[in-house]
Amino acid sequence: MRVWNYLSAQTSRRALIAVGLVAMMGTSVAQAQTPAAAAQAPAAAAPAPADPMKLDSDVAIIVYVVKPDKGADFEAAWGQIKQLYASVEDPGLKAVGASLKLMKPTSLPPTAGLQYWFFVDPVFKDTSYDFVKIVYYVKPGPDAATPGTPIMKREDQDALWNKLKDCIQGINPIKFTKIGG
Repeated sequence: MRVWNYLSAQTSRRALIAVGLVAMMGTSVAQAQTPAAAAQAPAAAAPAPADPMKLDSDVAIIVYVVKPDKGADFEAAWGQIKQLYASVEDPGLKAVGASLKLMKPTSLPPTAGLQYWFFVDPVFKDTSYDFVKIVYYVKPGPDAATPGTPIMKREDQDALWNKLKDCIQGINPIKFTKIGG
């Protein structure tokens, strides 16, 4: 019986086995060389993605688009978050909380969700305006060996996070530059 018009079945099997053995040996050699090559040239660590909620402008507006039936939940959750900002001892976070002024526009054209605008003035450029960071904030310990203390119980943190997560359809930080005086 001929398999490839010019080789017998027995010759074809031998050829396939030989090709398979060569392929396996080549793979083994390549795998054996890979760790040595990796040790010689360590891969550069990927840079951490930029925090989109760390604002670098003078003034900003953070627009939260909220599901139409979740406005009351969103407002209640942000009331809790404002209390968290006020309760922390970290002066940077306390200042961030004080700089957030929550507004709800009353004369926008209909959209797919409610809009809440946070006017941020002044912007604290060294601190993130990501609400998750305050919800899961851990007060640092007195030294590096002592673990920090969360400002809320974990189940309360998760409940607040889940409430906000279920409300929000989108977040859009808008940065501004002051013009003139």
